[in-house]
Amino acid sequence: MYWIKKECSYFSVKFYIGAIYYTSNSPQPTNYLTVVLTQSNILGYQSDYGNFNPTNWTADGQYRHNHALRMVLSSGGAFGELIDTTTQGHYEYRKYETTLPSNINNLDVQLYYLSVVAFVSESQSNIYSGAGTDVEYDPSLKIDLGLKNLTTLPTNYCFSSINPKIQVTNNSGKAITDFNVSFFLDGIENRKSFSGNLGIGDSTIIDWGNIPYSPSGEYKISFQGFTNINGNSVTDMNYKNDSYMYTGIGFTHNAFTNFQAGFDVSLPRNLVLDQSQNNDFVLFNSTKCGANNTQGAIRYALHSSWGVSGKPGPIIFGEADMTKLSSPILDFYYAYSDDQYGGTAPVIKVQVSQDCGTTWDDVNTITAVETGQPSQHGNWYIPASSDYKLVETNLGAYNDKGIILKITGIPGTGGNALYIDEISLSSATDVKDVSTSDEVSVYPNPAANEINLSNENYLGSQYSICSILGVVVAQGTNTNNKIDISRLDAGCYYIKINNRQIKFIKN
Repeated sequence: MYWIKKECSYFSVKFYIGAIYYTSNSPQPTNYLTVVLTQSNILGYQSDYGNFNPTNWTADGQYRHNHALRMVLSSGGAFGELIDTTTQGHYEYRKYETTLPSNINNLDVQLYYLSVVAFVSESQSNIYSGAGTDVEYDPSLKIDLGLKNLTTLPTNYCFSSINPKIQVTNNSGKAITDFNVSFFLDGIENRKSFSGNLGIGDSTIIDWGNIPYSPSGEYKISFQGFTNINGNSVTDMNYKNDSYMYTGIGFTHNAFTNFQAGFDVSLPRNLVLDQSQNNDFVLFNSTKCGANNTQGAIRYALHSSWGVSGKPGPIIFGEADMTKLSSPILDFYYAYSDDQYGGTAPVIKVQVSQDCGTTWDDVNTITAVETGQPSQHGNWYIPASSDYKLVETNLGAYNDKGIILKITGIPGTGGNALYIDEISLSSATDVKDVSTSDEVSVYPNPAANEINLSNENYLGSQYSICSILGVVVAQGTNTNNKIDISRLDAGCYYIKINNRQIKFIKN
């Protein structure tokens, strides 16, 4: 039994340990008993914010350190005190009593987060057995407010506001007269205060009202309590029911028309990776691997050891206003290596939703073709820009719609890696009703030093060459239907001439 009671500003603590019993003879004639006091929920700094033990992080970026050693209670220090009878059937009884200070090393001693841990060791090493339990305390001292989320979460990807709402219940041993609780939307705090009389076992609703919000991909909402309880005279004892967190996907109606997404540094606005079924596809940009001779791309792990076979990894973006596009085309590039593993190839599926993600139309399905090999078998495949294959999907059927788009990589039975990069949504041409005499193509495609235009009507016209992100990298006059591209970096480009836009790849 471990009992604690408060006396003024200090704590008188009695510990009774009566469960040391030898079921057989110890190999050593003497053993050692160590008894320590630990404390949990100590708020402080922790590196690698949010990546490990996410439930231990508070909304303001502090980490809850648990099971921290505060005091050694047994004589002999951490190496324990002597047990000089270690034969079968021996029962050892020990009692400890101490008075705790209000703080240790400038950290408050919180009676409701204390535990006692005891263990028996052989010759101050080789622990035989141990046990631990929480310290009991007077129930009338209990302070605990618990929150329950009542927010109605969006049912699809498109919404323009959110109404945060929670229920707060008083689980304490006394009435609560006031407290603060906070709502966070993408890290921005909105605090609410309660003032009144919340009796033991009573509940109250905290409602923030309707908050306008324009989502642009992944969003995060959270609630975090409780501060300033009863004028900041007491502290909540049970942090496990003080918070709620939710991560969702949302888009604003008609967020864009044209869309260009490269993946050099971070994910662009209005695009998100849905990792709910497969979290082993990520933005990879530590090694130059992009389709436009750029730094990053979305990489899918394929090896069987990752356990991702058949698990979809959707890239979702929107909402696209298709009413302003003529002959809309969705383009992206992929690279893939099986790396001699003999697995089935991954599949890439293109889908469109006209109702903000409630239902989906399948518009294109591609079985990936191997495009390269890693530098060494078993290493990650890092594609060159020229490895990538272009996939074009005609979205003319959605010309007058607002749509959400989804490109999903689905791993096969094994392999090395699949990459998806340089996603773009644009018009196949900037003008409508082009006559057949105005049609043009470029060849060869891909090309290393020069591209040729197929239509003599383009002689004498001004042209510009743009990167996949729309940056002009070259321009001039078409004098002989031969355009020099030798100075361009390897990658994907557009040549714009006579209101036409044609895509080509520079090797």
